[in-house]
Amino acid sequence: MRTNKEFNPVSIFDFEDEHIKFNSKKIGIRDSVFLCYYLMKEGNTKLAARLIDSIAEKIQNSGSTYTEEILWLWITGEYFNKADNMAIPEKTKNLMLNVISHIELYWQKPTANWIGETQEGIFLTNLAVAYGALQSVNNLLKNDTAQQCMFKIKDFMFKKCLKEGKVLSELGSEDIRGDICLISVPFGLMDAGNQILVETIKVVERELVSKGARLSKNDTYYGGCIRNDLTCLLSWYYSERGDIGRAKWLLEQVEAVWQRDGKLYELDLGSYKEELYFNYWREVQDINCLEKPFTYIAYAIAQQNIRLKEQQGTNIGAGIQIIHNPLGTENKYIFSVIERFPRQPEEGENVILKAVTQPFDEEQVVNAVYTVNGGTQQKSRMRIKTSSEGEKYWETEIGSFSYKDRITYYFEVSDRQKIIRSGEYSFAVRKWHTLSKVKGIVEGENEFSVYFEAANDNQPVPCLKVSQVNDNTLKWSFCFEDWITVKNVMNQSINTTDINFGNNKLNFNDKKISFSLNDSNNNTILESYQKNNRLGFIDILTDGSSQVFKVRFNLNMASDEKIFGLGERYSHIEYRGLEVDNYVYNQYRDQGLHTYIPVPFLLSSKGYGIYLDTPLYARYRFGTKLSDLMELEVDLSSKNQALDMYLYTGNPKEVIGSYTDTIGKAKLPPKWVFGPWMSSNNWDNQKEVMKQIALGKKYEIPSTVIVLEQWSDEATYYIFNDAQYDVKDGNSFFELEEFTFPAWGRWPDPKKMVQDIHDEGLKILLWQAPVMKYMDGIAHAQRDEDEKVMLEKGFCVKYKNGEPYRIPSFEWFKRSLVPDFTNPAAKEWWMNKRKYLLEDLKIDGFKTDGGECIYGSDLLFYDGSTGSEMRNLYPNLYVGSYQEFVKKYKGEDGITFSRAGYTGAQKIPLHWAGDERSTYKAFAASIKAGLSCSLSGIPFWGWDLGGFNGDIPTAELYVRSAQMAAFCPIMQYHAETKGQFNQDRTPWNIAERTGDERAIRIYKKYADLRMNLLPYIYMQAANTCKTGIPMMRTMHLEYPDDPSCIDLWQQYFFGDNLLVAPVIEEGSTVKDVYLPEGKWLNLFNGETFEGPLDTRVKANLDEIPVFVKENSVIPLNLGGNYSLFDHVSNRLDTYKNLCFMLFVTGTAKCHYIDDMGNEISINVQRNDGDILAEIKSNYSPITLIFRAVNEKASIQTDDKNIIKVNSVKEIIPDSYTLADNSLIIKLDCTKSKRYINISF
Repeated sequence: MRTNKEFNPVSIFDFEDEHIKFNSKKIGIRDSVFLCYYLMKEGNTKLAARLIDSIAEKIQNSGSTYTEEILWLWITGEYFNKADNMAIPEKTKNLMLNVISHIELYWQKPTANWIGETQEGIFLTNLAVAYGALQSVNNLLKNDTAQQCMFKIKDFMFKKCLKEGKVLSELGSEDIRGDICLISVPFGLMDAGNQILVETIKVVERELVSKGARLSKNDTYYGGCIRNDLTCLLSWYYSERGDIGRAKWLLEQVEAVWQRDGKLYELDLGSYKEELYFNYWREVQDINCLEKPFTYIAYAIAQQNIRLKEQQGTNIGAGIQIIHNPLGTENKYIFSVIERFPRQPEEGENVILKAVTQPFDEEQVVNAVYTVNGGTQQKSRMRIKTSSEGEKYWETEIGSFSYKDRITYYFEVSDRQKIIRSGEYSFAVRKWHTLSKVKGIVEGENEFSVYFEAANDNQPVPCLKVSQVNDNTLKWSFCFEDWITVKNVMNQSINTTDINFGNNKLNFNDKKISFSLNDSNNNTILESYQKNNRLGFIDILTDGSSQVFKVRFNLNMASDEKIFGLGERYSHIEYRGLEVDNYVYNQYRDQGLHTYIPVPFLLSSKGYGIYLDTPLYARYRFGTKLSDLMELEVDLSSKNQALDMYLYTGNPKEVIGSYTDTIGKAKLPPKWVFGPWMSSNNWDNQKEVMKQIALGKKYEIPSTVIVLEQWSDEATYYIFNDAQYDVKDGNSFFELEEFTFPAWGRWPDPKKMVQDIHDEGLKILLWQAPVMKYMDGIAHAQRDEDEKVMLEKGFCVKYKNGEPYRIPSFEWFKRSLVPDFTNPAAKEWWMNKRKYLLEDLKIDGFKTDGGECIYGSDLLFYDGSTGSEMRNLYPNLYVGSYQEFVKKYKGEDGITFSRAGYTGAQKIPLHWAGDERSTYKAFAASIKAGLSCSLSGIPFWGWDLGGFNGDIPTAELYVRSAQMAAFCPIMQYHAETKGQFNQDRTPWNIAERTGDERAIRIYKKYADLRMNLLPYIYMQAANTCKTGIPMMRTMHLEYPDDPSCIDLWQQYFFGDNLLVAPVIEEGSTVKDVYLPEGKWLNLFNGETFEGPLDTRVKANLDEIPVFVKENSVIPLNLGGNYSLFDHVSNRLDTYKNLCFMLFVTGTAKCHYIDDMGNEISINVQRNDGDILAEIKSNYSPITLIFRAVNEKASIQTDDKNIIKVNSVKEIIPDSYTLADNSLIIKLDCTKSKRYINISF
């Protein structure tokens, strides 16, 4: 038997009379159910219906077990879900209801395992069968009992069947069995890609899989042989998860055993572990009893699923299929076994062709047949290769080619007497050309244009246009113009030109094809790379046609030059010696230089910045080829062969200010976003949410925002879990009143919950993702209706041929559709589905997760944008659509909170660093990410303090993270999904799990501090929106001329006035800090320092070193002690005591405007020990706290006496006291202007 051919299990059964027989014996209900599943997938609904009726008759005649009943219920639900509006016969409906009542009675009782073992237990796979059955019929019957049981089963799994982030197979046992994959495929108790299940499958692979899967480590049946049926089921799981290579490899192991034995036995009899047990069973049992129909059916389903997955998105028919996609998904980091390599060959590169045949047969003869420039056909025999995932494929190398060569190729497969030929593919060989000859330079007012000789006769004329934008900004436009236009201006041509702008001069020399940019002292800021006989500094990549695919600028790097910016980067803030690319990417953990938020802006330590105004892929090499060569390489669009680049000069703040003038300043979020946030992926019900808020109140820990991720049904992502409703046509949308929220459900009263949350002073965000979720074949009535409309009306992203695009299998939300928000009708339809959340429930915004899902240049959006452009822009498009939607109902008081973005994301303002581990290494990486993101024009950034992934952080790491997050634009904790133990990053859970109550006490301390600092934070945020200077700043940004600061990321500035030095080394109680020139004040203990100073300071666990820069005025909201860490609650509409902390050595100014209309200006001058202060205020009273004052003071005012009191407890308006080296003056400011003179 050639088992690697497509196998049809129907061929081995006898369908005589009303019974189905295998080897002359009637097959059981389990086997019939899975055979029915196979038939339904093949479209043989007639035979499937016959099987279902046959099983139902047996169940009605009381000839079945509980497990067989629920298997029938599952397949019957699947059948009617796939049937177009077929009415369910009353008799069938009654039987369904009867089985549902049996599930309610028996799901928690021990039963035999579905796989046929007689030993009884509460097995997770049995629960999964029950869950899958209930889910399949819930779409049809909307049965309250079914919904409750589904909820209880899933809750039971999380409470009873988890350990160390993995699911266990049986209650009361720590065993993980080889059938565990069935909880996902096909029964849907857990998604195939759920990280808990992924980690569980790793255990199965490590402990139970060699050349197939065993049942368990303790299996003694036939000596614990590999089970071919379980191997097939695991293959089925892998193909559903998208790992086709692993799925195929597992089936190959089964095929090898089948070929060896001549039959497909349940067991691989050559794989036993214990010979005594094996011999025993051989003696007592006829080996033929191991030939069971289920093994054949499982094999057929696994093989079928691989075929269907490989055919998705293609028009491949029956027979041998040759699968080749020259460009694959165009993922820059992942390459498949069906691609060409390189995807777009350049001159001299060896070309490798890869393909897969389905079904795969090692006896096939596969050739790549190709021609060069239409010449003689050549054949290259393809060899069998095996990928690192175990998938076999065909590969051949066809050599290298010359520039402009056109290669056409196809594949042919010889299988016995038949030759199958694939479609044709082609590519043209590309080459880099240096623009080495200038045709002329045309000069205008504050601008010039340089015309180059084209690389070939088919091309228009390359042109570089340079124009002055302002005193420190030049715009460079690289484009192409037709020769006729160029000839008309060439009469004005000159040989060299200068542009003077501000204090700088740009000179372009056509003889050397070079430029230099010099400052007023004739120091070179930036120049083209002119060494090593280079004939120009601009290269273009072309294939001899009129199209140019890339442009590359070659610039000189000074020996001491450093490069910063480029978006959110986790491993570095400075990039010399590195290659960095411009590519939005979902890198789960350990991001390195991969990023969710790339930005094509670089900041140089030499006094310039460059912004590449492109959404396309770009690659930057900073001294990687040659130590003094910087290469900026950018893709060009086929429809717009142009690139705008902006060059900025000045100190770092001036450069960033000019850059943000170009891209737009950040949008100021509402003040409430700057308080402490609470969030967890585990809060999946109303009771738990309110419990967490109550715990915050119990410990007097303030929060201003709560994020709910696990609120929806995980299918539509706009309907609350357990909500009951009548399914609507996909064109329609719901209002709140159309839902019923059962008392037993997870969200019995969402409206009251939202109101209660608001009453506690918190805002609420709900989680979203831009997907019409692919459900792994599981029906969901409302989602299915919505998807139908999405496809019919073209509301999803599509390929250029009109086919709907689905997310690739390696990415989050595999095979899901993606909404096209460039289509106004699609956007309105999508948002209308969610309108009741804002309009009726009154939520405050959305956590807009994901968006890194666009792959492939052959995608075409409604507005004409391509996949190449939308790869980077889609997150902004998606989040911007939600922001616009929120604004419609909330005005400026609603927000989105996002993981991914690109240039322009600062206008959809809030972002968080992606999923990271709970380690000190990840903590340090997050600091780098925040600093680099801020330098790149996206300032309102936060991270999951203490980490998101894995088990909880230590109490020490949690505290250190909270301290740093208190001095971050966004302060939030968050945790991933449920585990055996509570993974919440709440301080009370950290304390409980670690046994260290300091987690609560110290987190509270810094949450209170955050509320104390809120006036300062909001003022700095407003300044950021005016100036572009970020809140979270590298030391180099503040002190560009201090060489000690250039690479220093272990400390940073938070706003204009605070230097923050987080402790990022485990176990450390000291911190090495560098204080630049000037006077500094320890924010907490009042100690003063004179910089420049490299010093080590004390940092006990409850301390973070923070220093106030001299001549600072810091607005605060303080309690009755007038000190930091006072508890002031989470109220944002008033102040306990509006205070201004001053550390003045010369002149200090502060102009404070809040969101309530209050405006206070403070000007302070200190001379020879005396302080003169002018205060203008429309708010009264205010308190001035002069720090580092340890002398007696004499205070005079313009019109009122200021009395001295003994302590802060006695302080009233127009009084003062001395406490802890601070002079505290409370002023009645009902008169708009006050003057104070302080003498010491």
